[in-house]
Amino acid sequence: MRRAIELEEAGVAISMMQELGPPISLGDSFDLLRLLARKADPRFESYATRWLTRFVVERGASLSQCQIATAAIGALAVDPDNENIREALWASLPEQQ
Repeated sequence: MRRAIELEEAGVAISMMQELGPPISLGDSFDLLRLLARKADPRFESYATRWLTRFVVERGASLSQCQIATAAIGALAVDPDNENIREALWASLPEQQ
């Protein structure tokens, strides 16, 4: 799946993600989300919502972390190539990454 993301093959990456079974890591999921944003893929919004839900549930995110994550995903939709978005989001994460 990582290779499909690197090759910017969103459809292949999504198919592989679905075949893998257990949820992929939040990091890989974020990279897929970035790819969907880069491609202006109509699935971006639904995948963004799923990512944010996983972020809250899996990380036990605080309200301020949820706000940062939501802002980061919103910024990703506008500027998917901005590496500062990922860095700011990951800096806000609780210890386990």
